[in-house]
Amino acid sequence: MEKVIDFPNRDSIETEACAWISQLDGDRAPSAEDIAALQEWINRSPLHRQELQRLAELWGDLNMLTELAPDLDSLAAPNQPSFISKLLTPIFGPLFAPRLPLATALASALVLVISMVVWNDFKRTEPSHHMFTTQVGEQRLAQLPDGSSVQINTNSQVEIDFTRNKRKVRLLKGEAHFNVAHDKSRPFEVFAGSGMVRAVGTAFSVYLKDQQVEVTVTEGRVEIAPSVENAIAAIDKSSGNLIGNSVDNSVDNSAKSKTNQQPIQTQKTAQLTQLSAGQNIRFNHHIEPIQTLRQDQVARKLSWRDGMLVFSGESLEQVVAEVSRYTTQSIVITDASIRDIRIGGYFKAGETQAMFDALETSFGVQVSRIDSGLVHLSRAQIAEQ
Repeated sequence: MEKVIDFPNRDSIETEACAWISQLDGDRAPSAEDIAALQEWINRSPLHRQELQRLAELWGDLNMLTELAPDLDSLAAPNQPSFISKLLTPIFGPLFAPRLPLATALASALVLVISMVVWNDFKRTEPSHHMFTTQVGEQRLAQLPDGSSVQINTNSQVEIDFTRNKRKVRLLKGEAHFNVAHDKSRPFEVFAGSGMVRAVGTAFSVYLKDQQVEVTVTEGRVEIAPSVENAIAAIDKSSGNLIGNSVDNSVDNSAKSKTNQQPIQTQKTAQLTQLSAGQNIRFNHHIEPIQTLRQDQVARKLSWRDGMLVFSGESLEQVVAEVSRYTTQSIVITDASIRDIRIGGYFKAGETQAMFDALETSFGVQVSRIDSGLVHLSRAQIAEQ
């Protein structure tokens, strides 16, 4: 027979420990049955003893227990300041002196917890503006003030502008993957090229190349507007408000000067395109058809996040374009007849020499190093017999 072991539930143990403390801290002296029941409860598992010990240290109010059960002397020493007393007395004064009544200690701790929550909420929603930049061949992971994170690929630039009412991001160049903290009151809006990607709590990548934007969703769902005009005009059905209220003139004066965009008309209405996990789309003012990717295709497309470049039948021209993002070398295909050679393989991002070696040994390509900054690719010459 297969032996089944039940592991104790820590949450229920904590609840029971709190109940024991409340009972023993009351006005009624514990009976012999209470003492026996407590002893039995403590002996059920090491977690029971540890939880009671933790609460004893937290509240410093278990002198009663040490008197009732001699083998619990290690749980709480009489007249010793509790852990919470030691922690808070320097901040709040004698209010947290040792041997606080349990109700007072609980109330005081609750005030502290609420204060910490309020403070953390303030820190997460206070105005914040940052610019993140990576050089060629560099990648970085940045934590954002709202609890989100962004992984930035080579030669990229990401600008964030957070306030209490909005989370606005601009991908000025390159590629980034966003893992968005859930906050329904502040949608997470990424502006890239001509359009916008909007999410509440999800994960997705955005790649900006020559004003064309490519979006791949890895978790959850996003909404896409192929132009800022559509983004402003689209109605947020969940709240009935225009997205433009949260966009808050996202194309500022500096962006307008770069893109020569005309003033946005907010009277229009438009529909956002929804994209789910495992889907990919490209747009530049107009959206191309949605592509549903297999899991291995998603992994290959985002392999840069693990420092790898994975190819599975792409043309040499496409491979060179991708590899060139990670090196300052200029790689030029001088022989048009080899542009469409199909390439497959795994390469570490930034290590172009490994790719050159593979091209020469497996794909019949001649690699000519003109100088330290220039490489020519041509068809390898077959040696005469």
